[in-house]
Amino acid sequence: MNKQDIITLWASFWISADDALLILQKIMEISSKNLFLLNDIDDKYKDDIKSAFQQRKLGIPLEHILWETEFYGNRFFVSKDTLIPRNDTEILVEKAIEFIKQQKKISLADIWTGTGCIPISILKETWEYISNAFAVDISPEALTITKQNVSLHWLDDKIEVFQWDLFTPLENKKFHHLVVTANLPYILDNDIENMDKETIDYEPHLALFGGQETWFELYEKLVNQLQSVKAESITLFIEIGFDQGQIVRDFCNERNISLQIYKDNWWIERCVELQIR
Repeated sequence: MNKQDIITLWASFWISADDALLILQKIMEISSKNLFLLNDIDDKYKDDIKSAFQQRKLGIPLEHILWETEFYGNRFFVSKDTLIPRNDTEILVEKAIEFIKQQKKISLADIWTGTGCIPISILKETWEYISNAFAVDISPEALTITKQNVSLHWLDDKIEVFQWDLFTPLENKKFHHLVVTANLPYILDNDIENMDKETIDYEPHLALFGGQETWFELYEKLVNQLQSVKAESITLFIEIGFDQGQIVRDFCNERNISLQIYKDNWWIERCVELQIR
């Protein structure tokens, strides 16, 4: 099989050359450099290439075909049971890291952790500032991937993993300084107008849709839980949708919670820092 013929065929079905090359790399288990040097591909890969082509043609996300993706410069396993990590979320990680590096020893908790990409990325940059870390998710299937990623990054002795809802398994613990991160579902139930078909069809709705009346219901529940936690200070970093900044401002003003909102690379309000205590 000729490599360029494969890429040209895939392009005729609107599959990008970049996607094609990544899939070929994965199937053949070779580096991008070695793939670049190849003109012909062994026929023993024919069936796997055909299967991957059919999946991508159907709209299955590239990350699900590869079973992995990159986030904040790190490699992570993904599955149909986890939200695919997105570049938009990197601003949350970046701001949490900046904050943590200005603090004393802190405890870190990531809520509805999915792949675990947020706490893992933070911990790899701030391990000397963090005394203990926790990752919580309601989905046992998602936590299977979390644990794989924790092991992939050699953090089994650094991150405790819990299956539960929101902050519930940690509510009775005592903390000095606590930083909580959360990328909770923030799309109103059945509101699919601004969502692409690939996301709707192939990513877990449990990780996408956040409420029947407002998108903020899960975040409000988390904030209420955190306000009763025993800690000297509690700082919460959350991700929000492109049109949700004012809703967060109104919520925090009503409860006298100080906040800062940060924009992502597209200049969209994406990350909110809330000082709970």
